[in-house]
Amino acid sequence: MKLKIISKFFVIIVLILFVLPSVNAENLNIWKSRSKEFWPNYMLFLNDRTLRKDGIYDELRDFFSECKTPQDFYNRIQMYVNESPDPRENDLRMNEFRLSKIVDTIKDRKATLWCQHQTFLFIAGIKAMFSHYDENLKRYVIDEECNDFKIEIWRGFDPTPPVYPWRSHIYLAIDVWNGTDTFEVDNKTVDKIEIDNWYNNFREFDKRNNCIFYPFFPAKLNSLLCTKQKII
Repeated sequence: MKLKIISKFFVIIVLILFVLPSVNAENLNIWKSRSKEFWPNYMLFLNDRTLRKDGIYDELRDFFSECKTPQDFYNRIQMYVNESPDPRENDLRMNEFRLSKIVDTIKDRKATLWCQHQTFLFIAGIKAMFSHYDENLKRYVIDEECNDFKIEIWRGFDPTPPVYPWRSHIYLAIDVWNGTDTFEVDNKTVDKIEIDNWYNNFREFDKRNNCIFYPFFPAKLNSLLCTKQKII
């Protein structure tokens, strides 16, 4: 008798904790960032609060209007970034990490930007074009018709001064794009692509690509941005 009572009680607890809350639950995809290096953690400068500030979200949607694929985003940045024979001739300081400053610099004219500025612009553009702000959650949520993303920031060694501190070049790797985990590059299918607007690279990812003195000073994964399901 006691065993039956305990069993019924257990079933009731399970219903209350797990079953009933999920009846009217809604699954939402949100952005989740993770740092792989203590410093610098570049994703700190690309959080939801930064994107929502000073109309940056709308300006990015204007800048990347009609961009849907990685190639679209790459080409749009290439259109507005000048080629500079001297990397020190830039419109922004190398240690300028404010997204608002980057967007203001490039939105109405062509500009010369460091690699990190172009990388920030690319990632922020992805968030702007594929998600919207949810007032209840107080964060950006992936649009209903969109799917999963996984974007990585890598740091590679670059001897071009100023070197910071011994790896100074950053670039992107796309592992999953709107639910797609394979890509067509140079007439072949690859699992991951490298996107590097600074060096004009759109190619298959290989961490040895940006390692000048391989196997010394290998490129390192700095941080990543991906989607995560949230039940509300």
